[in-house]
Amino acid sequence: MNFQYNDEQKCAFSVFELPYWSQGYKDVPHGGIIAAIFDDAMSNYLFAKGLTAVTAELNIRFKQPLKLLWGNCSTKKKRKI
Repeated sequence: MNFQYNDEQKCAFSVFELPYWSQGYKDVPHGGIIAAIFDDAMSNYLFAKGLTAVTAELNIRFKQPLKLLWGNCSTKKKRKI
């Protein structure tokens, strides 16, 4: 994944496609895949800052399903998922 970081706005983003089989429920990606993407984004941010880190434990509580947008592109700033 190719994450881009904006320190001024304190955000990270990447555009990528999840395969159809990555759904947990219809049009909702599996939570484990989303957790792996979050983990990758956080560790890559630290590496970009010259820090080394590993994930010892990762706990995520999703507040709502993350809907997949098939063939579309959408952006929301500072959205809590």
